[in-house]
Amino acid sequence: MNTKHHLVKNTAAPQGLGAVLNVGLALVASLLVLCAPLSAQAEWKKITTTDSGIIYVDDGTIKRNGPIRSFWSLLDYRTPQKAQRGAFFVSTRTHMEMDCRKEMVHILQFSMHSGPMLTGEIIDSQGVMREWQTIPPDTPLVALYKFICGK
Repeated sequence: MNTKHHLVKNTAAPQGLGAVLNVGLALVASLLVLCAPLSAQAEWKKITTTDSGIIYVDDGTIKRNGPIRSFWSLLDYRTPQKAQRGAFFVSTRTHMEMDCRKEMVHILQFSMHSGPMLTGEIIDSQGVMREWQTIPPDTPLVALYKFICGK
């Protein structure tokens, strides 16, 4: 699935959460996976708005281990996005880790949902993306970094 460009660069072409992430945002997409609490149970806090949609963090899932923070995020798209297999999704949930000292991020899991705010069916999901990537400047990941690491 081509989900790497949306979070790093806002492009006009519809893409998945990873597309928003580009290199770093593909990580954001993967962070929203199946292990996260259900949307109804989560405490979603709005972090930033992009051309693509609104990014939230579940404040109750932020865990600290030295400079590393793990958390769940949600990207609620303005318009349906087409997944690699052809189905459409409207929101993604991503489980990420950020290194607050090195300003890096990687995705542990992510899932794509057919409805807004993680409602509807899970269209697709992926597991751990092991590579750490530097948080690109002038992207929505910077807002996530400031929120997560500024706590």
